[in-house]
Amino acid sequence: MRSSRAVVSVAAAVLLLAACSSSGPGRVPAGPTLLRKAAVSMRTVQSARFSLQVTGRIGGLEVRRADGVMSNDGRASGTVDREEGGRLVEFDVVYVGGTVYLKGPTGPFQAVPSELAGTIYDPTDLLDPAKGLARLLSTARKPRTVGPEAVEGSNAFRVTATLEGGVLGPLVPNAVPAHVPATLWIGADQPHLLKVETSLPSGGDGGATELTLTISDFNTPVEITPPPTV
Repeated sequence: MRSSRAVVSVAAAVLLLAACSSSGPGRVPAGPTLLRKAAVSMRTVQSARFSLQVTGRIGGLEVRRADGVMSNDGRASGTVDREEGGRLVEFDVVYVGGTVYLKGPTGPFQAVPSELAGTIYDPTDLLDPAKGLARLLSTARKPRTVGPEAVEGSNAFRVTATLEGGVLGPLVPNAVPAHVPATLWIGADQPHLLKVETSLPSGGDGGATELTLTISDFNTPVEITPPPTV
């Protein structure tokens, strides 16, 4: 009888310890929970800084790098490095009210047709609550938390998931398949999306395009206005 009671007591202690461990500060959240919270959090972001890096084979647009600031009302400004004839050419770009202002290595800013602007990179939808990063997170499939991993000094959790190509496609400067395996980093202190990495096929030669998008400086006030033009 005493043996049975001892077994029950030990089992109860183990269950209690497990319960305390799972709810303690060191707990690693599940992937679906992290992405759900991140999607809600990203819908409230009003402004942020973005940095896009493209390496490997180029598929689609010949953009190699894009850096700048953006707001959730469809404004953005920054620089884009585009590969032309084997060399990188830097452009200054400003997006305001549906108008795109472009400045090359020489000359002033000019308002350009949307068709030409599409060959650069358009980050204005990233913070759109309905079709930007928030939607990308909410439609991601099979999320799995790998573990904690800092991003540029910020505490975060690394998560693997499959992204919907129809949602990702308008947000990056490359052709995107229907389903895209990716790694995402979600902030531990504030569940913002801090970073996304993915690899896209770029053709039948087996090459791939590596994309890394980093988001930072959330809700820091930014002023994006039309630049002077000729």
